[in-house]
Amino acid sequence: NISANATAIKEDEVPEYAPKVGLIINCSTKGQGGIRKSADGKITTLEPYSALAPANPTVIAESEGGGPQFYRDCLSASLGDIEMNNRISLQTALAVPLNVGFCDLIYFPAETVFLRHGRLSGHRTLNGEGMNVAQAIDAFFHKVCRGYLKKLGKYNPRTHKRIFEVMHAVW
Repeated sequence: NISANATAIKEDEVPEYAPKVGLIINCSTKGQGGIRKSADGKITTLEPYSALAPANPTVIAESEGGGPQFYRDCLSASLGDIEMNNRISLQTALAVPLNVGFCDLIYFPAETVFLRHGRLSGHRTLNGEGMNVAQAIDAFFHKVCRGYLKKLGKYNPRTHKRIFEVMHAVW
């Protein structure tokens, strides 16, 4: 039972716990692409951050944000924090035994800072590609096109396999 061995920890505890585990799973939004909006209407981005270290990104008023200038402003204002986050993340990744995997079930970006630091330090990594493809295949084959495929006599394992091959190749 994996849940009996799973432990959620605070972000400042990651460097302490990471070298002691068998698998590291990012369950935060750190590293995800896009703009994040807080309850008070301010926005930021967590894309340049790794889940292996604390992050305190700069937030700006939503009216100031959007497009390339927003990312430039956030990057400029958060540069010191990003550098500290990335340095601690790389140090942590290097302290983790090589048999420990890094998992971030995300589809954008395909490789988060967390996964990149895992890969660069010699670890196996897993992103959300498999999950994304599996969900797309399930929805397409079993839900969206089920009636049509049945009508054509194509609702079968061979068609399912072909859809898998095409969707996996597209990713």
